[in-house]
Amino acid sequence: MRNTYLLIYFFIIFISCNKEEGIDIDNSQEEIVTATEPCLISGFNIQENSTISINCLLDLEGQIINVPEGVTFEFDGGDIFNGTLNFSSEGKIDGELLNSNLSIEGNVKLTNDTFNFYSYRWKIVETDSNQTLPTQEEAYNNYTTIQETLDFVNLLGATNFHINKMDAFFDTDHINTAVLTLPSNINLVMTDNTTLRVFPVDKEYSSVLIKTYNVDNVTISGGNLIGDRLLHGPTEGNATLVQIVASRNIIAQDMHISYGATGLTIYSISWYDYRSSHKTIHS
Repeated sequence: MRNTYLLIYFFIIFISCNKEEGIDIDNSQEEIVTATEPCLISGFNIQENSTISINCLLDLEGQIINVPEGVTFEFDGGDIFNGTLNFSSEGKIDGELLNSNLSIEGNVKLTNDTFNFYSYRWKIVETDSNQTLPTQEEAYNNYTTIQETLDFVNLLGATNFHINKMDAFFDTDHINTAVLTLPSNINLVMTDNTTLRVFPVDKEYSSVLIKTYNVDNVTISGGNLIGDRLLHGPTEGNATLVQIVASRNIIAQDMHISYGATGLTIYSISWYDYRSSHKTIHS
């Protein structure tokens, strides 16, 4: 008789409900752009190793602006839009200047490892309740926008992704993809003003909201995560709202999870089917 062995991929998770141990977030000022005066890129003399303070509404006029080496763009209540900044080398930009109407290319990092995601600056379609639904296309665009933004700012050096005031539906349209799939060494920090909702569908599985897959050192903190159990179509099914898969040193704390088929699941790389593997072989 041959013995059958199962190799289990272990991971560690700490789940806390103590708000005093959470990560502080000061994201109360949602309207961050206070400037009212427009300005043109032709009015700026961008020299190497200089700091450009943006305190006006800077229209790039659809151009690609080649930025010299060592230039830092600093936020001072202004905005940059309608064009591309292409950094030649060792560039820096304040995360508060990033938005959906500005493209960033080249060798550049954020000035700070904390990035504040303001939904209105990224054209997230929001709602005010589970009774006011966007279209499925809008919910899908919400998903691609927030995931692509997280991935992009992480490449620019952000290790803290903060979300404050946001209430929106999301739909990934794929059972193996989450609205936010988190990389290693990231802190996702939300507040009581943050609500992520699953867009209701009529199929076996709805969208997962947050997922880690074979990563290390992740914190998920705060927020309201709402599934589509009350709104799901006639097809039987639903989904887990938070999945932690084969990951190590994961902290999940202070989240309010509701109306999913399952709130939080923790498991290894693949499911183990005991019945199919437990066989006796006669020789």
